Amino acid sequence: MVTDGPFVQMTGPVLAIDRERNRVQLLVQVFGDDTRIDLPLDAVEKVSDT
Repeated sequence: MVTDGPFVQMTGPVLAIDRERNRVQLLVQVFGDDTRIDLPLDAVEKVSDT
């Protein structure tokens, strides 16, 4: 789940993690379309699958 910025509270699967740059790529739904977003690692948190 995104915790900061314009996509706050959006959730989606992680596509890639770049630990060197401290970035993560997520796939979120924006206006019904899948959109890839690139965020700092500290702007996301893991949510449970249950």
